[in-house]
Amino acid sequence: MSFKHVIGNIFPDSVVNSLRQIKSSLILRKEYNLQAKRFNRTFSREWSTGLMQVQTRIIFLTHQIEKGLGHREFRYGFGAHVFKALGPELAKLETADSDYLDNPVYRECMSAVHEYIARHEAAGKDISEQRRYLGAEHWERAKQATDENGGSIVVAAAEKADNAQKTFIELAENRHSLREYSARPVAEEEIVKAVKLATRAPSACNRQPARVLLISDAHQIAEVLKLQGGVRGYALPPQLLLVTAKTSVFMGPNERNQGFIDGGLFSMMLLMSLEAYGLASCPLHAMLDGKTETKMREILSVPDDEIFVMFIEVGHFPESVRTPQSTRLPMESIFKKAL
Repeated sequence: MSFKHVIGNIFPDSVVNSLRQIKSSLILRKEYNLQAKRFNRTFSREWSTGLMQVQTRIIFLTHQIEKGLGHREFRYGFGAHVFKALGPELAKLETADSDYLDNPVYRECMSAVHEYIARHEAAGKDISEQRRYLGAEHWERAKQATDENGGSIVVAAAEKADNAQKTFIELAENRHSLREYSARPVAEEEIVKAVKLATRAPSACNRQPARVLLISDAHQIAEVLKLQGGVRGYALPPQLLLVTAKTSVFMGPNERNQGFIDGGLFSMMLLMSLEAYGLASCPLHAMLDGKTETKMREILSVPDDEIFVMFIEVGHFPESVRTPQSTRLPMESIFKKAL
């Protein structure tokens, strides 16, 4: 007879269940601790010199430039602090990658800076401070670059009119996140259609933990986005969604991350569903510290058994708007075969 059966025969169910709960709690703490240690060893810090960490910071800073280039109300001279941070990262890339000139992350950065320079020079604006931060060599390369690898692109509402008839490949290849929308209101029924289609997303054992909260009140949207902290300088979106995942559908410490997995699958399906129904969208992080999350739960009445997955802005496509090109990494950086 196994030790487990012996314990079960000796102690009443209440004691056995208490022991199981203690065991689960200890396992959960151990596994989260292992995750924390791995993340702490590998995430990108300001002083990191590894190729992946350096590339990550360059992508992040390049995207900030691209977002600024996409603003409807373009603000000349924006992003001096971005260039100040970008210069040292490009210097680290030279050390980390001997072929950095052909590095796709570097090329994307140069294309974005190229557009930045071109638009400022065309308007006769002084950007000598940004040039000094970036360094003369990188600046001259950016001036000679093209805009095919980075920068902003134009998205027009007319291109989205027949989205419902497009193939998945066409939708996926042409979807871009937008941060500025048409003034036309988005009806709740339009959101519901997209959410219904998104429920076709797979989940572990079909337990379907994903939940969607629609936030329509402008004052509440403003309060939520202020706490979220990742959206500045843009008008409020017509609608805001919060995707959460029910932790109460999971059954053991080994499923501690499954809500984010299933919630992520659902969220991607929802983004594509919105696109298919002709609605523009932008996913926003839900990386909240404990104090902020508590406040957010109070504002939105989010139950204790739901974890935050992401926010999603939703609106109708404007007639024409710029948005980051957001160039993707080449396949050799993404895909490999097991040995």
